[in-house]
Amino acid sequence: MDTLRNFGSSMNSLVVFEVVAREKSITRAANELNVTQVAVSRMIVRLEKALGTQLFVRSRTGLVLTDDGLLLERGVNEGFGYIKRSVSDIKQRQQRTQTVTLSLSSAFIAYWLMPRYQRFQNAFPEISLRFHVISGVLQGNADEADLALRPTEQRRKSQQGWTFTPEVIIPVCSATYLESHGPIDHARDLPKHTLIELVPTTINWEDFLNRVDVVGTAPGDPLSFSDYALVLQTAMIGRGVALGWVSGVSYALRTGQLVPASRHVVTTGRQYELISNQRPSRPQVEQVKEWLIAEMEADLQEVARMYPVLAKPEPLHHSGTP
Repeated sequence: MDTLRNFGSSMNSLVVFEVVAREKSITRAANELNVTQVAVSRMIVRLEKALGTQLFVRSRTGLVLTDDGLLLERGVNEGFGYIKRSVSDIKQRQQRTQTVTLSLSSAFIAYWLMPRYQRFQNAFPEISLRFHVISGVLQGNADEADLALRPTEQRRKSQQGWTFTPEVIIPVCSATYLESHGPIDHARDLPKHTLIELVPTTINWEDFLNRVDVVGTAPGDPLSFSDYALVLQTAMIGRGVALGWVSGVSYALRTGQLVPASRHVVTTGRQYELISNQRPSRPQVEQVKEWLIAEMEADLQEVARMYPVLAKPEPLHHSGTP
């Protein structure tokens, strides 16, 4: 360390030396460093003076490293290479700490989060989101995620959770489908409709209709999908009626992509939480969590204002899928 300190300002000449040794030319080194040839020559002379040895000799083809020059070139290359790797590792570590991983359903990502993602990026340009996608029922291990949307009962004692949304369910469809087929309010309405269903699920159409005393038979076979995003997409293009978990379809309801297809609404009494394994959470995770909660609260308030029926749902003590 004392030797390096004794270099003084000549430490800067190691950078110049690396370029000259690589290019074998004062002129090319000066062009790369955007300085004059005289400045490069002075730096090399200063370095040779500090070391007490000659580093280059001239030949017809350019500069040639002496034995001492070759020794220094090897050391400089190894040292600079280590510095570059260290800088790269630091940048990657910073990027990892600013990436927040979310475990969410495919439908929630596609129809709730992505429409407002630009607003998120504007608010938090330093945070990137990574997704662990669940296509059907929200369940499963969330250990690899910073935040996971799960029913309250799935949270372990070692995890912390924040209330995100109650479970409220309403039939939904496109506005054009509702206009041509009418609502599902009575058993006599069922033959007019195609029911779109998530399979497997914990609350299906039979569960819902029994709860609201609409007992009857819909014509033909229902449309069934294992991915809830496809369920909602099929409803949006006017192919039938789907059960809509309001937390997942709130944006679609606000924008008119979907509309309530019934005056019947049920709530399970169940809550969904944002769950985290971290105690305490990283600042970036806290920021994302607070933003998600605020956005959902605003959505539910607006949907309840637009559709008063959603403000007074009927109780249903049963488990379900957002």
